[in-house]
Amino acid sequence: MLKSELLAILQAQVEHHIGIAKTQFRHLSEADLFKKSTPEGWNVAQCLEHLNSYSNFYFPIIKQKLISISDTNQAYSNGWLGAYFIKSMQKNVEHKKYKALKKHLPKPQTNAISTIQTFIQTQEEFLLLLKKSQKCDLNQRIATSISSMITLKLGDILQFLVAHNERHLQQARRCLS
Repeated sequence: MLKSELLAILQAQVEHHIGIAKTQFRHLSEADLFKKSTPEGWNVAQCLEHLNSYSNFYFPIIKQKLISISDTNQAYSNGWLGAYFIKSMQKNVEHKKYKALKKHLPKPQTNAISTIQTFIQTQEEFLLLLKKSQKCDLNQRIATSISSMITLKLGDILQFLVAHNERHLQQARRCLS
């Protein structure tokens, strides 16, 4: 797949995620935002706070990479570990559970309205980062939030973030049904 096609697909998915947040979450009451689909699960606000923590970690690093190396013609393909992480987020969305890293665990109580606004703002920022990525080498390596010793390609990180967002937006939507 061409880099431009990949980035166009990711941009469309992020626009869809913004639409979900604006149409399905932004106008809910705090009581609805704190509903859980299961007693041990997260509520809508916690799902979005978890996603915000990933944006807070990765966006500054991505911004640095976008200004450091410019190469519009560089070929890109997933790395093996990146492909694994992306697929793990996409498979069995409703059934496969993963333990969140401690630094990405949402608080039990949060300002739900602020969390949703932050999510929408960070996703709008994500769209800008994806547009700027068109002029960048997606093969640049980025340290993951798991460990600075584990690195993935920038393109893999972008895909992972979109798949991760999709997974937790579906989880948040289940809280409302």
